[in-house]
Amino acid sequence: MNDTRLKFSVKGVLKNDRLYGLINEAHDLLGDVVGSSGPDVEDAWSVEKDSKGRPLILLKLSDFKGRAEAKFAPDELENPRQMSYRLIRLWGDVLQDRSHKQLAEMMDEQGSEDAANGS
Repeated sequence: MNDTRLKFSVKGVLKNDRLYGLINEAHDLLGDVVGSSGPDVEDAWSVEKDSKGRPLILLKLSDFKGRAEAKFAPDELENPRQMSYRLIRLWGDVLQDRSHKQLAEMMDEQGSEDAANGS
């Protein structure tokens, strides 16, 4: 795993459970996706049950401004190639969300400056 600044948390599963091991491996993959540069990133994992009582893993991924989340079936976590693909897309969603929020802030600031200058 990269020396990334991921803040890792897991709820709803015991550390000695098989799912915890799969989540931990996915966390390591995520560290490679996110890399070691840039802001701190939080990866908050939780295990829930779907409508049929099967485990469903939820990942909430966020940095200082962007957020995204995804749900995974346990078998998806067993496939590193598929997980890498999904995590890359999810990280892209976080970056896109951050970009949109920063652009909106810049537009608001520009509007405020224009109003102050009488434009």
